Order: sequence, then C-alpha cells, then structure tokens
Amino acid sequence: MNPPIVRTPEAAPAVEHLRTLARHNDADVRAWALRRLVATNPAAGFEAAAEGLRDQDEEVRGEAIDLLAQIPGEASRRALSDALKSRKIRPEWIRIKAIKALGAVGGRDARPDLERLAALGSDAERAAAWRAIHLIDPDRAVSAVRAEWRRRASEPWFDLMIDIGRPQDAGELIEALHGGRDREQAGALMHAILEGAGCEDAFPWGSTWDPGLLKDRFDRKYEGDRAERDGLPVDDWLRVLDRLYTRDWPRVVEGALEIAGRPPESAVPEIAACRRATASALRERSGWNEIDAWIAMALAIGSHRSRSIDAALASGARAVDLAPLAGTASAAYDAELSRRIAAGWELERGSNLSALRSALQDPNRALGAARALAVVPDPSVGGLYLEAIDGELGDDVLEVIVEWFVGHPVELKAAAAALDPDGGMRTGIVLEALKECGSSWAADAVLANLDRLLGSTNRWEALAVLRNSGNGAAVDALIREWRPGERELAHVLDFVARVADRREALTEEMKRDAALGEMPDLHSLDPQTVWEHLAAKGFTFPLKCTRCARIGEYRVRRIFIDSDKSAGPERTILCRVIVCKYCGAEDEYALTASAQMSILASTILVVGRKEPLDVDDPVCIGTPALKDGFRYRRPSEAIRHLREGTRERPDDADAWLRLGNFLKRHEQSKEAREAYLKAESLDGKNVEVLFNLMTDLLEEGRPDESWDYLRRGIESIPNASRALRKKVVDPLVEHLEHAVQAIRQPMWLHAVWMGESNISGRDMATLSAVDLRRLRRWDRLSEFLEGTELKALTFAQDGPPDRPTILEKRLEGGGVRGEPNVVMYEVGGNSRLKPAGGVSRNAPCPCGSDRKYKRCCGKK
Repeated sequence: MNPPIVRTPEAAPAVEHLRTLARHNDADVRAWALRRLVATNPAAGFEAAAEGLRDQDEEVRGEAIDLLAQIPGEASRRALSDALKSRKIRPEWIRIKAIKALGAVGGRDARPDLERLAALGSDAERAAAWRAIHLIDPDRAVSAVRAEWRRRASEPWFDLMIDIGRPQDAGELIEALHGGRDREQAGALMHAILEGAGCEDAFPWGSTWDPGLLKDRFDRKYEGDRAERDGLPVDDWLRVLDRLYTRDWPRVVEGALEIAGRPPESAVPEIAACRRATASALRERSGWNEIDAWIAMALAIGSHRSRSIDAALASGARAVDLAPLAGTASAAYDAELSRRIAAGWELERGSNLSALRSALQDPNRALGAARALAVVPDPSVGGLYLEAIDGELGDDVLEVIVEWFVGHPVELKAAAAALDPDGGMRTGIVLEALKECGSSWAADAVLANLDRLLGSTNRWEALAVLRNSGNGAAVDALIREWRPGERELAHVLDFVARVADRREALTEEMKRDAALGEMPDLHSLDPQTVWEHLAAKGFTFPLKCTRCARIGEYRVRRIFIDSDKSAGPERTILCRVIVCKYCGAEDEYALTASAQMSILASTILVVGRKEPLDVDDPVCIGTPALKDGFRYRRPSEAIRHLREGTRERPDDADAWLRLGNFLKRHEQSKEAREAYLKAESLDGKNVEVLFNLMTDLLEEGRPDESWDYLRRGIESIPNASRALRKKVVDPLVEHLEHAVQAIRQPMWLHAVWMGESNISGRDMATLSAVDLRRLRRWDRLSEFLEGTELKALTFAQDGPPDRPTILEKRLEGGGVRGEPNVVMYEVGGNSRLKPAGGVSRNAPCPCGSDRKYKRCCGKK
C-alpha cells in the first residue's frame, strides 16, 4: 500500500534536494523522492512524477502513476493521456495502472481518451478502460461490458462483469456458474452475487468454494441457539439441512428461498434489489445443483440476520440505536450504518461511544465498529482504537485502525510521543502508521527509543519507519547499533545514507551486509528461484536471547529439521553457533514467532521439491547426529564433543578433520582452518584436508597461496575413495583451470592408470600426460580423475615429445589405439615402469615416490 498524501505540520525538506534525489542513479531512492515531493510540495511533486513516467525502471514508472492518481486535475490527465498515446508506458501491467489512474484523475474530461483506449490494445487494457468509464457513465459501461462478455467470454471481461454487474444481472451470473467456469471463477461469482445481496459473510469462504467444506463450517457456526439468535426458524432450517445431507438440491433451494421470504424494502435499496433479483433467478432455474443451494442458503441466512438492521434503517432510527448493530451483518450494511451514525453522532455522543466500545471488544462485531468509528468526528476515536488493540482483533480491523491514524497526523504524533517500546501490538500499530505516513518527523519517536525497539518484537516495523522517513539523523544512530551480520539493519542504513548523501560514512563490511539484506518477494517467485536465493544468501532470523531477553538479527546459512517428531520445539537446529550480540551468551536463544514462520515456509518449500536433499542445502531434514552416534540439539554441544575426541586422540588426523568439517559447516571458519592445519601436519596426503585448506584460501581471496594445496590435492586423488572423489574432483579441476590460466607457464599433468591394456590377460598400467595449457575439455578431465583406476598423478613443466599423447586423445574424444607411453611389467614380484621414450630420466618418477625416474622405476 502506497503512503497516502498527508500534509504534515513540520517544515518540508528542501525541494531542490528532493529534486536531485528524484534523478538519483538508484531506483529505490528515486521512488522515495517522488513520494516525498508529492507529499510536501504538490507542484514540484507533479513535475517530478510526470518526468518519472519516462523513467527506465518500471517500478519507478508505476510509483509515478500512483502519485499522479493522487493529484486530480487537468495537468495529471494530460500527462497520463500523452504517455499512453506515445506508447511509452510499458509493460502491460503499467499501462493498466495508467488507464485506471487516468479515469481517477480526469473525470468526464478523460472520457474521449478512455473510449479510444477501450477500442485498442489487449483485452486486459480494454477492460481496464471500461472499468474507468464505469465511474463516469455506469449504464454505458455495463452495457458494453455485458456485450463483450457474451461475445468473447474471456477472463478480463468475466472478472469485470463480476465487479460492475447490476442486481438485474444476478440471473445471468448464476447461469455462468454452470457454464464450465473453473472453481476459482465460480467462487468469485458466488461472492460477488452474495456481496451485492448483503449476505457475503453468511459463510466464511474466500475466493474459492468447496461444498463439503462449507457444509462442515455451517454445522459448526449455525446450530441450536445461534440459529435462533440470527432469526432463523429452527424447525424449517433443520428440514433444509436434512435435505442437504441427501444432496436433494431442488428441495434445498425451495426450502431456503421459503425461509428467506420476500426481502423487505430496506434503507439500502440496492441490497434489497439484488436479493430479489437473485431469488427470482433461482426460482426460474431448473435442475438446480449445489452452487444454487449454497446461494439460496446464504440468502436465507443473510435475510434473517439483517432483519433488525433493515427495520432500523427504514424507520430512521437514531445513531445511538444504530451503533450496537455495527458489525452484525455484511460490509454493505456496515457502510450504511457508518454514514447514519456519523450524521447523528453529536446528538447521543456518550451512548454512541459506549456502544461502539462494546462492539470493538466483540471479535464478531469489531470490524463494523472500527469502520463506524473511522467516519465519526470525535477526538476520542484514537484512544478507543489503541484501547481495543490489546484485545483479539483481526488483520482487517487493524488495517482500518492504521489507515485512520495515517489520515489523522495530529493524533498520530500524539500516539508516537507516548510510544512504549515494550508495548507489543499497540506499539506495532503506531509504528505501522508511522511507516505509511512517511514523514521525516515519523523517525523521531523511533530514534528516541531505537535501542529498545531493535531488541523488541517490533524491530522490523521500527526499521521500516526509518527507511520510509529518510531522516538523515538515523544514519549515525544505525551505525552505532549495527553489528556484523545485521543485514536488514545494514540495508536500511545504506538506503538512508544514500538519501542523506552520507554513504561515505559506511564501512565496506556494512555495504556488503547491505547488499545481502534485501530479500526478494518470495510470494511472486517460483520455488526454484527462492531455493537458489536461500542457497546463495541464507536466512536472516530474529532470535531472542534467553539470558538477557534481547532480540537480535542473525544470519544463518543453513537450518536442520530433526525428523524425529518427539523432539518437540527443539526440532529446528540452526547450523551456526549463535553468540548474543548484547551479552555474549552462546547458543542460549529462543525462536521468535517471525523466525518460526520463516522456518515453516522454508520447510514447506523443501517438501515440495523433487530433487533429493543434500547436507549442504539451505534446509535439510534428518537426524542431528555425529558419525559416532552422538546426538545434539545445539551446534555448541557437538563441537564440545568433537574437541573432546581430539584431546583423547591427538594424533588421529580423521578426528581433527571431522572437527574442522563441523566447524566449517557451522560458520566458524577460523577455528576450522586451525583444525585442518593440524590434520595436515598428521597426514599430508589426505585429499579432503588439502581440498578444504585450498577452498578456505580461495574464499579469503588468496588464490596464490592456494596453489600448493591445489597441486598436492590433485596428486593425492589416487589415494582417495570413489565417494570422496565425487565430492572433490569437480571443484579441484575447476580451480585448476583458473590456475593454469593465471600461472602462464608450461604445465603438464602426468598420470598412471590401470585397465586399458593387458598382456597375457593381465591388466597393465598406462602412463601418459596432458598439456594443461592446451586442454579444452576440462569436463572430461574431471570424468577421467573420478572414474579411472589411478595409480599416480604428478605435475611437471615438460612432457612427451610425441603429440598428441594417449591421454590427450582420450580427453579430446579421439581414439586411444597404439602403444602406451609406458608399460608396467612384473620382474621378481616388483612392478617397474618402462618409458616408451616419453619420460626424461631426470624427471620426477610418475609412480609418485618423489624420486627421479632414473633412481626409481627407471633404474636398470
């Protein structure tokens, strides 16, 4: 939701500075500057928004259109019309937004432009134009849309017919329910019909329907005394339910329409007209099915639930008598009640306040009461809203309250001045309103309590206020609060610093955290994109320290879900040792509600993936246990256990390797490197140890120092198991390719392997080499190193004079016929390598003994 235009009493920021920011190279800053210009200086804001229609970024163009829609008049109409004529507004969703804005700001003067657009473009664009014309000439728009719907029956016309159809169209809409529409469209039609009839809340459905589900919900909601309170004749209604169980749809419809009776002439004529038209259309149908039955039942329930409201509105009842009825029927009735209550408010102010205060405490009536209070001119409304927030209110009620505070900046300032950082939901609502307000003064209340707010459950709302306000004073405050890994805080800090032109105050680490801090809209992305984002950037969770009770933001690359259901709330394991940023407590934390919801969403994503899970995936499901069977609930417990193992077996390289692997996987790179170095000192040919040391140096940006580990790691591949080769060969070869390009000197890889030649049925060894600087098929080198029975590998600066070698032919896809460069034969039980003119006597021996060839396998 875009922040509405609110005239703030404080001095506006310098217009020239905002104009400069409107041309900033960052799209987010440009969009923010447009909003602030329109809010503080409409004339300058109009100029910037008109220029924003030509912006290269489509999000900025969309923001400019939204802002022009808030500045009615000829200038805005002309700017939008010219942009649409020039076809510069792209893509389609931007054009549709611009068409809607043109209708909103142009009034009748925009009709010629809209009629031209209604004859051009895609179905979606034409439907948007007729939707805008409907605001000017409803009769013409309904007639044209009905004709298009009957002729084309495409989705845009279908959706528009639902939105602008008249009560007399109810019969045609009901017929459409049986015309092969999908379930979602049928659900939307049902909701539209019942909304027009003022009984859309008779059943708690959404945009889709499910007869069986609705039946279960009805049984729970309307039985016994509740049915009587809603004015339903119980005996007649039980007969309808009996028929419903047998799926006798014609008798269900007849019985429900009989209960509904003739709708009274109400003070809301359009509701009564729609009810009559809907009931008449149902009576004229034959072959009813469950859709008709549900509509008839809703009409019956809605008619009796609103009987007292119909009577009160028709009799001209006083506001004090209408106030208790708010929230007891549908939104259409709430709107009419709100108008009547506002008109007669002053006559019975005290009684009205008491009635609406009581209604706000009732979850079933709170929404209607909140809407009624939003339109009355009374200074105590803000206090009533804040008082009600402490109760059980739904999101729709809270949205009404936020919108009211945004539209009343004086009351919002008073609430912000009394802001309690530990006020829970009440504080969250005030912060949400401050965020939507977007004024620079909105940041003052947050900055005054920043330390406590960042450690509370309203952390995100507080950061959002600072970002939307663009208050430059927030830069220094956020720098003081930032800790390494605080990505979301760093992202807000970076934005405010750009707005205030103080980005030089940020360190490089802050900028790196800021780059990782913006999470994409996961709802609009496909699962694979979300998965790739999590794999690249990990998660950011708010966690509560159980020692100091402060809430901090922590980045975690992976989470582990215990498959054992008996583990209870401890099933989620964060693959990182969490050290409290405030008191230093280690792994003493509790998941906040926000963290639990993020983990739940990620787990659902995992379950929906077809690819098998890997231990290095961002989310993994399994048993949290070490190789020796030790089970842990926090990473620090496993680390203590592994360290105890190294103390008991200090000369065991595998023990140090396991410790290093666990530390690295749980984001303790420094300690992991120390464990790997210890393992290397005990076993210098362990390819996994060498590989991990190499990758550590590469991650630290030290490729020159990694070459020695890379060379030794590849030369140790023959000693590795097949499972380990699958893990390390591909990345080793990838880094080897980059190293060969960087070193710029001759480099050969000599290899000895078994299985491609035999003498008298016995496998013989083959020795050959490949010039790495001329190698093109590095993928085949990976396959060779991973799948061949290797005996030895070594690097050298020279190779055989005969080209191409057998190994080069193999890697380039050529034949391998001919004599091998070296034949291994047995003499007295000892294997010797005999060169076929391919290895210098002074070269290192290809068997890997670290001696010269003439003193090893070449010894005569």
